[in-house]
Amino acid sequence: MTKNERFLNMLKIMNFEVTDDIASGVVVGYKLLEDNKTWRVTLEFDNLLTVERVNSLTSGIKQYLVDEIGALECKFTINYRNNVLEGLNSSIICDYFEEAIKVLSTVKREITIVKKYSYEFVADEITISVGTDVEKSVVEALCKLIKKYFNNYGLSEIKFNVEIGLEKADFKAEHEKQLQILENHNVAVGLENYKRIQLDAQTNKTDTTFTGYYKNKPLEVLIEDIPLTSIEVQEFSQINGTTKV
Repeated sequence: MTKNERFLNMLKIMNFEVTDDIASGVVVGYKLLEDNKTWRVTLEFDNLLTVERVNSLTSGIKQYLVDEIGALECKFTINYRNNVLEGLNSSIICDYFEEAIKVLSTVKREITIVKKYSYEFVADEITISVGTDVEKSVVEALCKLIKKYFNNYGLSEIKFNVEIGLEKADFKAEHEKQLQILENHNVAVGLENYKRIQLDAQTNKTDTTFTGYYKNKPLEVLIEDIPLTSIEVQEFSQINGTTKV
């Protein structure tokens, strides 16, 4: 009996439906790992299986081994005889990417942060766009784990690339927006102070200057020199070292 015939016979005992995608399968080997309770099962097929198909098949084989030999735990490795990139549907790779994060999050929770970033699969590479150099370093380290998952499931040809993309541009735009809000606030505060001093000057005609503090040093400004427009604020800052009055 060939390896393929033994594999198909096992599926028959399992009452597992044999379809074209798994009909070429064989069990390359079984290996009892060092903990003496976990079996590593290596399977091989002609062409790439979907994530759904892999999960269904490995779940069935695991239950079969539990019933037949009393296995306590099973892990799987899958190989393919043909080039998985030929005629590849990119959605299948994206499914594997999502599945990898889901599975690995049970042992390393922080890997789920990878899902917050946009990514795309082109040719043989998954490119993930991040916002900063720090994020790039973190995601690159996490992608090494995802790469190991891909290798274990017969997808060693897939590469990972992390680049600083649109998120950084969005971050820069938000930063500039906040700076504009701050500038507008300073202008508004200057105008409000001017109105208050004008009112005080009308009440007390002897006050012709405004005295404040900048960096713990006294700052004395003539009332007529208090800035009103953003241009005047800049000129005022150059002269006095502050935009606040």
